[in-house]
Amino acid sequence: MQCSRCARQGMVEIRMNIAGEDVLFHSCGRCEAKQWSSPEGPLSLDRVLDMARKH
Repeated sequence: MQCSRCARQGMVEIRMNIAGEDVLFHSCGRCEAKQWSSPEGPLSLDRVLDMARKH
């Protein structure tokens, strides 16, 4: 995956399941950009934290 902020290839990708939903966390080692997504699309950090609280 390519970073949307600095265009670096090879972002770190961590797959996890939060409250029964598949979630991906991406982090760039160059500019430290971070993003969360699900199969349906991007997730805000607030949404991820809300999902974690409910479980």
